[in-house]
Amino acid sequence: MKNTLLVLMTSINLIACAQEKSYDEYKKGGKGEDVLPSAITPTQSDVSISLFKKLGHLPVRVVHDPATNTLYTCNIDGWVFKVPIVNGVAGEESGFLPPNEHQINYLQGMVFYNNTFILVGNHNYENSSDGYGVVEKCTILPNGERQWTTMLKTDVYPSSGTLFDHAFAGICLSPNKDSVYIASGSRTDHGEVKNSGNYIGLREVPLTAKIFRIPINATNIQLPNDETALTNSGFVFARGVRNEFDMAFNSENRLFGIENSGDRDDPEEMNWLQKDKHYGFPWRIGGNDTPMQYTPYNASQDKLIPADALARNIFYNDPGYPARPSGVTFVEPIKNIGPDANWVRNPSTGTMYQSAEITTFTGHRSPSGLVFDIDSTLQMPYTGSGFMLAYSPEGEGGYLPDEDRAGDLCQLKLVYDAASNNYKVSTKRLITGFIKLTDAEKVGNVIYVVDLAANLWKVTLPKLVAPVSNFLAIQSDNCLRKFSFQNQSANEPMTYLWNFGDGTTSTEKNPVHQYATAGNYNVTLTTRNPQGSTSKQSVISIADPYIITNPISGNASIKGAKTIQANNLIYSGANVIYKAEKHILLKPGFRVDVGSVFLSGIGGCEN
Repeated sequence: MKNTLLVLMTSINLIACAQEKSYDEYKKGGKGEDVLPSAITPTQSDVSISLFKKLGHLPVRVVHDPATNTLYTCNIDGWVFKVPIVNGVAGEESGFLPPNEHQINYLQGMVFYNNTFILVGNHNYENSSDGYGVVEKCTILPNGERQWTTMLKTDVYPSSGTLFDHAFAGICLSPNKDSVYIASGSRTDHGEVKNSGNYIGLREVPLTAKIFRIPINATNIQLPNDETALTNSGFVFARGVRNEFDMAFNSENRLFGIENSGDRDDPEEMNWLQKDKHYGFPWRIGGNDTPMQYTPYNASQDKLIPADALARNIFYNDPGYPARPSGVTFVEPIKNIGPDANWVRNPSTGTMYQSAEITTFTGHRSPSGLVFDIDSTLQMPYTGSGFMLAYSPEGEGGYLPDEDRAGDLCQLKLVYDAASNNYKVSTKRLITGFIKLTDAEKVGNVIYVVDLAANLWKVTLPKLVAPVSNFLAIQSDNCLRKFSFQNQSANEPMTYLWNFGDGTTSTEKNPVHQYATAGNYNVTLTTRNPQGSTSKQSVISIADPYIITNPISGNASIKGAKTIQANNLIYSGANVIYKAEKHILLKPGFRVDVGSVFLSGIGGCEN
């Protein structure tokens, strides 16, 4: 996240000092800036937000322990903090894992499961630009002791010393908890060679811009800074991702990641991450070709470069730009179909406009905090959706366009598109007015959100509860044995099971069923969602003989009984059909007015 790292990278030179602080010392300083709750506004009436806890540190990640109902946060300096939830209220914050217990002095990623923390980041040397990626695992034993394991280290490689050197950051636990996915991050803006400053000549290296999949029980894996050796290791999951700052699985066990573009006004990406796929970086960003790969290139004529970015001289003619990998097809980002986060800059005129399809989000939103409703605990229209934060710095907001200032929580509704073998996403803003958002954790119908203003927010969405089954049976005018069943169940059922009482069933929401014979049938509807199931039973009666006594005007077709007994008046102008399977008995009270049409015959309902 470019804008996030503008704040986070300032911590690097202070890491050595921060590690020596006790928690009490750390707590005394740097509580961040206050954010007025009134500036944060839900856009939907069924979404609410409150300040859950003012923290004594600047959190970059938040995770939840369901066994103890405790939130854990971490900061860049390597601390892990603990915030218990007692009767729905945030308890006292305390330091839990200090940085001197592990190797990571630039901590950006954390997951938690079964009393185990997995931390991801880099160990940066104090007196040089060199460092290495690290994945550390800490299991809390029953007696409270901590068992640390180094899962992974990389070869030493140099930082580019820039704001867009993202390092090891994103981490995601697999659904069956047998492995973790780790994003290494890029160290360049657009793959350009570093042409100024202290690190001239650096580009991407084999360890950067990749996603690795590591077994959960891994110990002391050493990742080499060599492309062939990395490929042969079997740990490379995907390539060409600029900085997947957050990744998450949806309810279909498919992995998605979000990343931001560089200083150019390219769209930010959301990707469906798949094994052995290449997502284009640095040759493609946000669905656009990187122009510096083409020679000659005149940055001053590029309408997608903000004036401030142009002044930094990172866009220039770069004849040594690496060639695209041969024989590789790049996977394009997911298309965003709006209605929000879909602003694009016209490359010919430089003007902003809202696009019907953008790959994927408005440039410079810096998406973070991706979570999914994988357990379907939310009511419609949120059931099964994803949710994403968008970082927004203070003041001018970096390169954010006026049309989309980010700082929001958005709902993501993904729909698979068979034509492109990819997804499309509908993005809807739910809350606005945040600043410096870094991460989110969904717990039931609550999303906890943290920011670099030292706030822990609580976002509450409507909770899905077990359905209440109910239905209405409507007998057909044209066939007495045929019924339309209208579902009237409440609380968002997801599945329907109808038992029509004659040995047949249906899973349709509103089925139509025709009985073979007259009689009484016990019809049962069972509805279910992830919160439970209920049933509703009703008796359907099909009379035989079917006796008609009420007068008829207009059109009527009565079929289906073995015997029809008619003792009624058919008014002038009516058009009536009686059709029975065996007998039609016209009783003394039956009369047909002049000017009407009456037909009768032996037969049944059409199948």
